[in-house]
Amino acid sequence: MKTLPPFYDDRFLRMNKSQLLAVLQIAGKDYENRISDLLIEQLRNGLVTNVVHPEKILEEIVVLEGLSKSTSRTLPAAPFKVGILNKHKLWKKHFLLPGSIGKNMLNALKLENENSNFFEQLVYLVKRKSKSNEQFAATLANVAKELFLEKLRNGKLTGEWIVFKKYERKNYYLTLASHSEKNEEIIRRILDDCRSQYPFLFEVG
Repeated sequence: MKTLPPFYDDRFLRMNKSQLLAVLQIAGKDYENRISDLLIEQLRNGLVTNVVHPEKILEEIVVLEGLSKSTSRTLPAAPFKVGILNKHKLWKKHFLLPGSIGKNMLNALKLENENSNFFEQLVYLVKRKSKSNEQFAATLANVAKELFLEKLRNGKLTGEWIVFKKYERKNYYLTLASHSEKNEEIIRRILDDCRSQYPFLFEVG
């Protein structure tokens, strides 16, 4: 995918939807009408603020559509397993934010795993085999880097979510969501903003 224009300011706010779809390189694509207006506005906000990079999200969508020769570097798409998002049969696909590296390093070193002493054991082993503080620091950094690269090579990086729903063998991309959001907040946003656009996705029965 081509790199999006390297300017991020309020010019994007003045664009109508057709102009925005052209800038995002969505116009004319098979999935153009399956990206919700809500998600389009979130991509617009990404262009304005540079907090979210729309090309990272669209790269994941192209992979989900089976239109890319590349593979995703993030975890495979999966349905939500429990709660209100599972009840509505919603799926998630991770995408990377600029700040995702820190989260993935924490995961690689298992620092957020309860009752895990993986990092302490790693530090102990590296320190025991190191002959100096400099060698210890360099070795520990290299091991951490390799653990991160292993997750990258295996397509197991985590990030924030593209939330979508399957209907008649097609994906309908509804919203971006954060791990820090409550599921109730995500579904409320989807129902408020997407149900009128895609009523068939939310029919009971």
